[in-house]
Amino acid sequence: MNLDKLIGRRLLTKELDDKSVKDLPFVNTMPAMIKINGEYKCMRCDSLIDKGTKTFDPIRKKYFYYCDNCIQMNRVDSDEHLFHIKEEDVLREAPTDKILTWKGKLTPGQEKISNELLETYQKREDLLVHAVTGAGKTEMLFAVIAQALKEGARVGIASPRIDVCLELFPRIEEAFSTTDAQLLYGGQTEDYRYTPLVVATTHQLLRFYQAFDLLIIDEVDSFPYAYDPSLNFAAKNVVRTDGCTVFLSATPNAQVMSDVASGKTKRTILSARYHKHALVVPKFIFSNKLRETINDGSIPRSLAKNIEKFRQEKWPLLIFCGEIKLMEKLEKILNKKYPGEIKSVHAGSSDRKEIVEEMRRGEVKILLTTTILERGVTFTGVNVIVLESNHRVFNSSSLVQISGRVGRKVERYDGEVLFIHDGVSEAMKLARKEIVEMNNLARKERLIG
Repeated sequence: MNLDKLIGRRLLTKELDDKSVKDLPFVNTMPAMIKINGEYKCMRCDSLIDKGTKTFDPIRKKYFYYCDNCIQMNRVDSDEHLFHIKEEDVLREAPTDKILTWKGKLTPGQEKISNELLETYQKREDLLVHAVTGAGKTEMLFAVIAQALKEGARVGIASPRIDVCLELFPRIEEAFSTTDAQLLYGGQTEDYRYTPLVVATTHQLLRFYQAFDLLIIDEVDSFPYAYDPSLNFAAKNVVRTDGCTVFLSATPNAQVMSDVASGKTKRTILSARYHKHALVVPKFIFSNKLRETINDGSIPRSLAKNIEKFRQEKWPLLIFCGEIKLMEKLEKILNKKYPGEIKSVHAGSSDRKEIVEEMRRGEVKILLTTTILERGVTFTGVNVIVLESNHRVFNSSSLVQISGRVGRKVERYDGEVLFIHDGVSEAMKLARKEIVEMNNLARKERLIG
C-alpha cells in the first residue's frame, strides 16, 4: 500500500489496499467507535449511534452497530478500527521553487486583509474574514498560503459546496503552479495522494486527522456545514494542535459570530468589492398568483416583461426558484417561447458542471436554478431574478449570496437583481438592509465612490 494515504488521515481496514500495513510499528490504531455510558460514539464523525442500527453479520456470526451519519464515507462498525500515521512523523521539506506564481495585484482593502491573515497565522490564531460577495477573497488568501507552504506546512482549503471547490481549484493551481495540489470531492475518479495543498469539500475532512497547519473554510455559513455538527467536528479534528483556521463568509451565521463575540475567533471586515463599485441592491417586484400562473402553463407578466428586457440587452440571466417542480414547469414553458436558450440545474443534476460551463460560454442564455448556485459561481454580466423570493427556502443569507452573483466583474459591475414576490418576507428586508449597510460602510471607509 501507498503509506501516503495514511499520513494525516484515519482509514478503516476496508479502505486499506494492503491489510498488513496496520501491523507496522509507526501506524497508530484506534477504535472506530467507543462506548460511553452504554452508548456507542463514532470516532470519525462524533455522532452517537442509533440503537436501531444494530445488525447481525452471518459471516462473523456476531452483532454490531454502524454509524448511519457518515455511512456515505464507508461504513463505520462498532468492532472496526481506524488507522493513522501522524503528520509530524513525516519529514516535510520547504519547497525550493517560487511558491506564489500569481501575477496580479491586490487592492488596498484586499492587502489589508492579506496582512491580517499573515499576522494571525504567525500567531496561530483563528480568523473570520467577513468580506462581501465579489470582494476577491481567494486572492487575499494567496500570501498566507504561500507563507505556510514556504515553512513546509500543509494547507487545506475546504468548502461545503462541490461547485465552489470546482471553481476554486483551477485558480489555486494557477496561483501555486509549482506546488502539488489535489481536489477531493465525492464521486471523483482520481485516487488520493499526499500533497502539501488540498482543496476539498467539508465532507472529505472526515477522513483527515491532525493533518493541516492551516485550514481555510470558505462559505462557512453554507449548507451542509453550517447545520451539521459532524462536519464542524471534522474541521476541528483536521487542524494540528499548533495550527489555525481561517473562516471565510459574506454572511457569517450565529455560531461563527458567537465565537467572535467570545474572543475565540478574531474578525476582520472588507465591505467593498475589488473593482471598487457598490453591491447591487435588489429591487422588490410584486406579482400576484405567481405559482398559479406557472401551473396554468403561462409566464407571469412581471417575469415575462423582465426576461424580454434582459434578452434585448443580450446579458445572461439566472432565475432562482425555491422548488424543483416549479422550476421544471417554468423551464417547459420558457423552452416553448425561447427554444435552445433555456436550461436548468439543481443538486441532483449529473451534468451540472457542463451546463454551468455552457452558461459561461454564452451557449445558455437563461439558466434556471435552485439555491445550489447561490454562491461560488461567477458569470460575467449576469442579471438575477429570484422567483417567489418570499419562499421559505430563501433566508436572508441566501438572498444576499444570490444578489452577489450580479456585478462581480469590472466588465459589468452593475446589472440588476429582482426579487419577484407575492408578499415581502422578513428575509427579503434583512437581505436588502445588509447590502445597503455594507455599501454605506464601504463609502464611509472610502473604498467605493
